[in-house]
Amino acid sequence: MKLKQLSFDAGEIIVEPGQACQGAFLIEAGKVEVYRKVGERKIVVAVLGKGEIFGEMALIDHAPHARYVRAVDSTHCLLISRAQYEAMIEQTPPILKLFLTRVVRKLRKTTEVTFGK
Repeated sequence: MKLKQLSFDAGEIIVEPGQACQGAFLIEAGKVEVYRKVGERKIVVAVLGKGEIFGEMALIDHAPHARYVRAVDSTHCLLISRAQYEAMIEQTPPILKLFLTRVVRKLRKTTEVTFGK
């Protein structure tokens, strides 16, 4: 499976709340911050670096993105597209798909309670 390579400049917004999910991003180099806004205030939820993934929850549960993701440094990612994910998950037993979607749903609720919507 060939993954699309993407590059983002420092300061570039990669994902915004409400945006449809195009896939999950695997960080090859650089750093991103995941945050939400409350008025003009920015609340950083996580800082992710090489080897970490973002966008996976929206990919798994078909929901729009819930947070901003911004490149802190020049960042290079591999994109696992929705079609690629669907091809992989198609081979997964139904009970594991159910577990995965339930875990993501619970994690999303916990994150909302902890950091707000």
